[in-house]
Amino acid sequence: MKDFVADEPIELVYFPTGSPDLNPTEEYWRRLKLALANRYFGSCAVIRSAVWTALESIHPPGIYQYLCL
Repeated sequence: MKDFVADEPIELVYFPTGSPDLNPTEEYWRRLKLALANRYFGSCAVIRSAVWTALESIHPPGIYQYLCL
């Protein structure tokens, strides 16, 4: 990645290690867990369907909110 951005007007921003609150992926997982929490799934087919439905309704957090705290 460093080689790629070396000739581009891009600044790499690194998240601090051990800071899941600054990781957009962690927020996405948190939202998925909330969508599926406290429910009973009687079969793998039911949970699979619920996961896909939840994923369609969850919008990934914008990266801007993590870079401009």
